[in-house]
Amino acid sequence: IENGLSYYRYTFLAEVPLLYAEIEDWLERRLGENAPRIPPFLRIGSWIGGDRDGNPFVTHQVMLHAAERQSALALDHYLGEIHRLGRRLSLATRLVEVSDELEELAAASPDHAASRDDEPYRRALIGIYARLAATSQRLGHTITQRRPVGPAEPYAESAEFVHDLDILIRSLKQHKSDWLARGALRHLRRAAEVFGFHLAPLDMRQHSQVHEQVVAELFERGAHRQGYSALTEKERTEWLLAEISSPRPLLSPHLDYSETAQGELRILHMAAEIQRRFGPAALPNYIISKTDGVTDMLEVALLLKEVGLLQAGEAPRLDLNIIPLFETIADLRGCGDIMDQLFSLPYYRKLLDSRGGVQEVMLGYSDSNKDGGFLTANWELYKAETVLVKVFAKHKIELRLFHGRGGTVGRGGGPSYQAVLAQ
Repeated sequence: IENGLSYYRYTFLAEVPLLYAEIEDWLERRLGENAPRIPPFLRIGSWIGGDRDGNPFVTHQVMLHAAERQSALALDHYLGEIHRLGRRLSLATRLVEVSDELEELAAASPDHAASRDDEPYRRALIGIYARLAATSQRLGHTITQRRPVGPAEPYAESAEFVHDLDILIRSLKQHKSDWLARGALRHLRRAAEVFGFHLAPLDMRQHSQVHEQVVAELFERGAHRQGYSALTEKERTEWLLAEISSPRPLLSPHLDYSETAQGELRILHMAAEIQRRFGPAALPNYIISKTDGVTDMLEVALLLKEVGLLQAGEAPRLDLNIIPLFETIADLRGCGDIMDQLFSLPYYRKLLDSRGGVQEVMLGYSDSNKDGGFLTANWELYKAETVLVKVFAKHKIELRLFHGRGGTVGRGGGPSYQAVLAQ
């Protein structure tokens, strides 16, 4: 986890905003005032601390530690940048006419020093710093930067922080200080938009066989229905849909479960806690290794319902993306039929509607290479993509592909630049 965070500390937090700035400047040079505003399409994600497929050291405490450390790093970066901006933006009202909304932001600051009465930008930034510090403390972090000058209301979400930065930017542009608005302040605003208060979305991942074991225990102990693992795919689907659509829980704190089931359920309860504490963007994805049937998806949906990450009912709500990972050659060849069957289930379609009508699918390069070799794997991956596009178009669902590809031959191979373009 700490090794992964070092890339954010030394690279991503500074360089990602610069990449956006280069694109914005390029468009403005060519389109002038008609240049569109670039949305945050490029984000950095992480699996470190959330991927427990084959890693017994990823426990619920480790996943919480990953989320906490990521959030702390983001807030620490913002506090440092706000302090540096406060030292630089010393513009006085004797020289510039600031906007009314900036005056209001400065007036709300806990800073009442007479020496800064005519420095609204500094007072506003001191107020933003105080709110960020309060936010960091609310999230359970220790302030390593300077202490705030006074108490302030924490931000409810990062969008409020971005809004305050926009007030500064608009006011600077109003009195022709565009170059100040386009410097460190612009980069900080973009970082806040991209990284939020969580830094990076953390992916959860587990093998489908583990889900099957836990679900079988829930049926046996919570509903006194034995033999789940011996059922056909059709029979499992019927059992699962009946429970997913019912608000009745199978999980009970008064029953005993196996060590495996206890560990998985603790992870899922922690996922709900992380979303509550750091926001839905902190933990948005659940990836299922070795997906080879519709029930692999529905089993995860049931587990999420048991911990409150899926709300049952006529208009159900799903709080995580359930993402199948098709890994072997056989799975790649069958992925189209699996997704076609899944999308034909009306209740699953309702769950997808609650996620904006988008379904993500992960394609595995490592296992397909080990299973069929480099050439066969790449050909089957290509065919799988074309089949998925047709199935998703048939059901009018938006497809997002997650390419599980690395730089080595065992994980896709070839020059990365051409490989990315080929996707």
